[in-house]
Amino acid sequence: MQIQSFQGVTTSNLEAMAAQVIVPETQNYWGEMPEKEFYASQGVKNCKGYFNTQNGTIFTQAFLPVRGEKPKGVVCLVHGYGSDTGWTFQNIAIELVQWGYTAYAADMLGHGRSDGIHGYIPNVDKVSI
Repeated sequence: MQIQSFQGVTTSNLEAMAAQVIVPETQNYWGEMPEKEFYASQGVKNCKGYFNTQNGTIFTQAFLPVRGEKPKGVVCLVHGYGSDTGWTFQNIAIELVQWGYTAYAADMLGHGRSDGIHGYIPNVDKVSI
């Protein structure tokens, strides 16, 4: 027995569609293009680093204009709980640089590429910068 769903979609239709899903080989924001080349094509230089604190190492990123012009200002991006400085932040940072700003971001402890158990914050005072 097939259960009819919204707009004629059935469970067998969904199974057939799921079987046709193609999973990309790369899961990068920049796709198949090398990361450095992707950023350069957007007019952005991306610098990554790590900052040691007494509570653990924090992953940091800087998004700078390729041409090295003086920025209109500096924007510090801070993610929310359970997030990191990945894809969403990369997109925002690229836009900021294209508008003439420099952007900096860091994965808070327990998030992204920073130290700590993923999503676990034993003491919020220790992750505040």
